Amino acid sequence: DPDKIIAYYINNMGQLEVVKNSRYYFESEQIVFTVNHLSKYIISHSDVSFDDIAQAKWAKTYIEALAAREIVNGVGNGCFEPNRSVTRAEFAKMLTEAFDLVDEKAETDFDDVSEDKWYYVYVASAYQSGIVKGTGGNYFQPDALISREDMAVMAYRAINAAGTKLKSVIEAKSFGDMQAISDYALEAVTKMQKADIIAGTGKGNFEPKAKAT
Repeated sequence: DPDKIIAYYINNMGQLEVVKNSRYYFESEQIVFTVNHLSKYIISHSDVSFDDIAQAKWAKTYIEALAAREIVNGVGNGCFEPNRSVTRAEFAKMLTEAFDLVDEKAETDFDDVSEDKWYYVYVASAYQSGIVKGTGGNYFQPDALISREDMAVMAYRAINAAGTKLKSVIEAKSFGDMQAISDYALEAVTKMQKADIIAGTGKGNFEPKAKAT
Protein backbone atom coordinates (compact mmCIF):
# COMPACT_ATOMS: atom_id res chain seq x y z
CA ASP A 1 0.00 0.00 0.00
CA PRO A 2 1.79 3.19 -1.16
CA ASP A 3 0.00 5.31 1.47
CA LYS A 4 1.72 3.28 4.19
CA ILE A 5 5.30 3.62 2.92
CA ILE A 6 6.94 5.80 5.56
CA ALA A 7 10.33 7.41 6.15
CA TYR A 8 11.81 7.02 9.63
CA TYR A 9 14.58 8.93 11.36
CA ILE A 10 16.98 6.77 13.38
CA ASN A 11 17.73 8.76 16.54
CA ASN A 12 20.84 8.51 18.72
CA MET A 13 19.22 5.77 20.81
CA GLY A 14 18.68 3.63 17.74
CA GLN A 15 14.93 4.21 17.90
CA LEU A 16 12.74 4.96 14.91
CA GLU A 17 10.85 8.25 14.70
CA VAL A 18 8.20 8.75 12.03
CA VAL A 19 8.74 11.47 9.44
CA LYS A 20 5.09 12.48 9.17
CA ASN A 21 5.37 14.40 5.91
CA SER A 22 6.85 11.48 3.95
CA ARG A 23 4.94 10.59 0.81
CA TYR A 24 5.44 7.85 -1.75
CA TYR A 25 4.94 8.70 -5.44
CA PHE A 26 3.81 5.59 -7.26
CA GLU A 27 4.63 6.83 -10.77
CA SER A 28 8.30 7.62 -10.08
CA GLU A 29 8.73 5.00 -7.33
CA GLN A 30 10.23 7.65 -5.06
CA ILE A 31 9.54 8.65 -1.48
CA VAL A 32 9.82 12.37 -0.75
CA PHE A 33 10.09 13.97 2.67
CA THR A 34 11.30 17.21 4.23
CA VAL A 35 13.81 17.21 7.07
CA ASN A 36 15.35 19.87 9.31
CA HIS A 37 18.54 17.97 10.13
CA LEU A 38 20.91 15.60 8.35
CA SER A 39 20.77 12.16 9.96
CA LYS A 40 20.21 8.52 9.21
CA TYR A 41 16.85 7.61 7.68
CA ILE A 42 15.24 4.41 6.52
CA ILE A 43 12.13 3.54 4.55
CA SER A 44 9.60 0.97 5.72
CA HIS A 45 6.00 -0.14 5.25
CA SER A 46 3.74 0.46 8.25
CA ASP A 47 0.87 -2.00 7.96
CA VAL A 48 -1.58 -0.33 10.34
CA SER A 49 -5.27 -1.21 10.31
CA PHE A 50 -8.26 -1.52 12.63
CA ASP A 51 -10.89 -4.21 13.14
CA ASP A 52 -13.85 -1.82 12.95
CA ILE A 53 -12.74 0.32 10.02
CA ALA A 54 -15.32 -1.27 7.72
CA GLN A 55 -17.92 0.86 9.51
CA ALA A 56 -16.63 3.80 7.47
CA LYS A 57 -15.28 2.36 4.22
CA TRP A 58 -15.09 5.80 2.58
CA ALA A 59 -12.50 6.87 5.18
CA LYS A 60 -10.42 3.67 5.31
CA THR A 61 -7.48 4.86 3.17
CA TYR A 62 -7.20 8.18 5.01
CA ILE A 63 -7.44 6.69 8.50
CA GLU A 64 -4.83 4.04 7.79
CA ALA A 65 -2.46 6.55 6.16
CA LEU A 66 -2.71 8.88 9.17
CA ALA A 67 -2.35 6.00 11.63
CA ALA A 68 0.77 4.80 9.80
CA ARG A 69 2.25 8.25 10.43
CA GLU A 70 1.14 8.18 14.10
CA ILE A 71 -1.08 11.23 13.58
CA VAL A 72 -4.18 9.36 14.73
CA ASN A 73 -4.38 6.34 17.02
CA GLY A 74 -6.88 3.66 17.83
CA VAL A 75 -8.89 3.47 21.03
CA GLY A 76 -7.54 0.06 22.06
CA ASN A 77 -8.37 -3.58 21.37
CA GLY A 78 -7.71 -3.08 17.66
CA CYS A 79 -10.53 -0.56 17.27
CA PHE A 80 -10.65 3.00 15.93
CA GLU A 81 -14.34 3.93 16.42
CA PRO A 82 -14.53 5.78 13.06
CA ASN A 83 -18.08 7.01 13.64
CA ARG A 84 -17.43 8.64 17.03
CA SER A 85 -17.57 12.43 17.05
CA VAL A 86 -14.29 14.34 17.45
CA THR A 87 -13.61 16.84 20.24
CA ARG A 88 -11.93 20.21 19.76
CA ALA A 89 -8.86 19.04 21.68
CA GLU A 90 -8.57 15.86 19.61
CA PHE A 91 -8.67 17.80 16.37
CA ALA A 92 -6.06 20.26 17.66
CA LYS A 93 -3.80 17.25 18.29
CA MET A 94 -4.38 15.83 14.81
CA LEU A 95 -3.55 19.11 13.09
CA THR A 96 -0.46 20.00 15.11
CA GLU A 97 0.85 16.45 14.68
CA ALA A 98 0.10 16.35 10.95
CA PHE A 99 1.86 19.64 10.21
CA ASP A 100 4.76 19.16 12.68
CA LEU A 101 3.63 22.16 14.70
CA VAL A 102 3.88 20.54 18.15
CA ASP A 103 6.05 22.68 20.42
CA GLU A 104 6.73 21.15 23.82
CA LYS A 105 7.46 24.63 25.20
CA ALA A 106 4.25 26.23 23.94
CA GLU A 107 1.98 27.88 26.49
CA THR A 108 -1.62 29.02 26.64
CA ASP A 109 -3.69 30.70 29.32
CA PHE A 110 -7.13 29.38 28.42
CA ASP A 111 -9.07 29.08 31.68
CA ASP A 112 -10.32 25.58 30.83
CA VAL A 113 -7.02 24.11 29.56
CA SER A 114 -4.83 23.07 32.49
CA GLU A 115 -1.23 21.91 32.16
CA ASP A 116 -1.98 18.48 33.65
CA LYS A 117 -4.27 17.49 30.77
CA TRP A 118 -3.04 15.24 27.93
CA TYR A 119 -4.05 17.82 25.37
CA TYR A 120 -2.33 20.86 26.89
CA VAL A 121 0.75 20.81 24.63
CA TYR A 122 -1.41 20.35 21.52
CA VAL A 123 -3.87 23.12 22.34
CA ALA A 124 -1.00 25.40 23.39
CA SER A 125 0.83 24.63 20.14
CA ALA A 126 -2.33 25.27 18.13
CA TYR A 127 -2.84 28.56 19.96
CA GLN A 128 0.78 29.59 19.43
CA SER A 129 0.51 28.80 15.71
CA GLY A 130 -2.72 30.77 15.32
CA ILE A 131 -4.81 27.67 14.59
CA VAL A 132 -7.19 28.28 17.51
CA LYS A 133 -8.34 31.48 19.17
CA GLY A 134 -10.83 30.15 21.71
CA THR A 135 -14.59 30.29 21.89
CA GLY A 136 -14.87 33.55 23.83
CA GLY A 137 -14.41 34.53 27.44
CA ASN A 138 -10.90 33.04 27.43
CA TYR A 139 -12.26 29.52 26.99
CA PHE A 140 -11.34 26.83 24.48
CA GLN A 141 -13.88 24.11 25.40
CA PRO A 142 -11.46 21.22 24.74
CA ASP A 143 -13.99 18.47 25.40
CA ALA A 144 -16.77 19.97 23.29
CA LEU A 145 -17.55 18.17 20.03
CA ILE A 146 -16.16 20.13 17.10
CA SER A 147 -18.53 21.50 14.46
CA ARG A 148 -17.95 21.03 10.75
CA GLU A 149 -17.34 24.75 10.22
CA ASP A 150 -14.85 24.97 13.10
CA MET A 151 -13.05 21.93 11.71
CA ALA A 152 -12.73 23.74 8.37
CA VAL A 153 -11.46 26.90 10.07
CA MET A 154 -8.84 25.09 12.17
CA ALA A 155 -7.63 23.01 9.21
CA TYR A 156 -7.40 26.12 7.00
CA ARG A 157 -5.40 27.98 9.64
CA ALA A 158 -3.10 24.97 10.11
CA ILE A 159 -2.39 24.88 6.38
CA ASN A 160 -1.47 28.57 6.47
CA ALA A 161 0.62 28.15 9.64
CA ALA A 162 2.62 25.41 7.92
CA GLY A 163 3.34 27.70 4.97
CA THR A 164 1.38 25.58 2.54
CA LYS A 165 -0.71 27.18 -0.21
CA LEU A 166 -4.06 25.72 -1.18
CA LYS A 167 -4.75 25.25 -4.87
CA SER A 168 -8.25 25.61 -6.28
CA VAL A 169 -8.87 22.42 -8.23
CA ILE A 170 -12.67 22.46 -8.55
CA GLU A 171 -15.32 25.12 -9.06
CA ALA A 172 -16.77 26.96 -6.07
CA LYS A 173 -20.01 25.42 -4.86
CA SER A 174 -22.87 27.36 -3.33
CA PHE A 175 -24.32 25.20 -0.58
CA GLY A 176 -28.04 25.43 0.07
CA ASP A 177 -27.39 26.40 3.69
CA MET A 178 -24.60 28.93 3.05
CA GLN A 179 -26.47 31.47 5.18
CA ALA A 180 -26.03 29.17 8.18
CA ILE A 181 -22.22 29.29 7.93
CA SER A 182 -20.75 31.73 10.46
CA ASP A 183 -19.02 34.79 9.03
CA TYR A 184 -15.67 33.80 10.56
CA ALA A 185 -15.84 30.40 8.84
CA LEU A 186 -17.04 31.39 5.38
CA GLU A 187 -13.60 31.98 3.83
CA ALA A 188 -12.20 28.74 5.23
CA VAL A 189 -15.17 26.66 4.05
CA THR A 190 -15.01 28.23 0.56
CA LYS A 191 -11.24 27.79 0.13
CA MET A 192 -11.25 24.23 1.49
CA GLN A 193 -14.16 23.28 -0.76
CA LYS A 194 -12.45 24.67 -3.88
CA ALA A 195 -9.32 22.73 -2.92
CA ASP A 196 -11.48 19.57 -2.86
CA ILE A 197 -10.59 18.86 0.77
CA ILE A 198 -14.10 19.18 2.16
CA ALA A 199 -17.51 18.67 0.60
CA GLY A 200 -21.15 18.82 1.59
CA THR A 201 -23.16 16.21 3.39
CA GLY A 202 -25.57 15.53 0.54
CA LYS A 203 -28.63 17.26 -0.89
CA GLY A 204 -26.53 20.35 -1.58
CA ASN A 205 -25.95 21.30 2.07
CA PHE A 206 -22.84 21.75 4.19
CA GLU A 207 -24.41 21.54 7.67
CA PRO A 208 -21.85 23.86 9.32
CA LYS A 209 -23.13 23.35 12.85
CA ALA A 210 -23.26 19.53 12.62
CA LYS A 211 -20.64 17.47 14.44
CA ALA A 212 -17.83 15.65 12.67
CA THR A 213 -16.55 12.08 13.04
